[in-house]
Amino acid sequence: MHSYNSYTMERFRRGIVAVLINEIGQVLLCERSDSFNSWQFPQGGIEPGESDTEAFFRETTEELGNGNCEILRVGEHTTIYRWPESGVEYVGQEQTWFLARFRKGALPCLEKSDGCFRSWRWEDPSKVLA
Repeated sequence: MHSYNSYTMERFRRGIVAVLINEIGQVLLCERSDSFNSWQFPQGGIEPGESDTEAFFRETTEELGNGNCEILRVGEHTTIYRWPESGVEYVGQEQTWFLARFRKGALPCLEKSDGCFRSWRWEDPSKVLA
């Protein structure tokens, strides 16, 4: 799935970002398997015919090994950004952000994931933004 900049007709890859919080307000950060000490929120592309919400649950299941989440809020606007170097198909991403939490007793299970993350941790949001 993609969107176009109506002025330049550039293509942006549509995707989602999952900001998962715990009971004390910390956010989940995941360390990428392909880049040591590179931490991010789970995220991924929206497949053709898939809704943003369907992509959220698929991506959390694939990347975290557990999609047993409750969506608390969906961003009203998308975030659009360009990649430093444009790819052949897309020049950047347009993402819908989700605020969610794992249901009681659920946590990431990287052993069941697609392997894109090597570890995860809960972090105070102020440290993430810094």
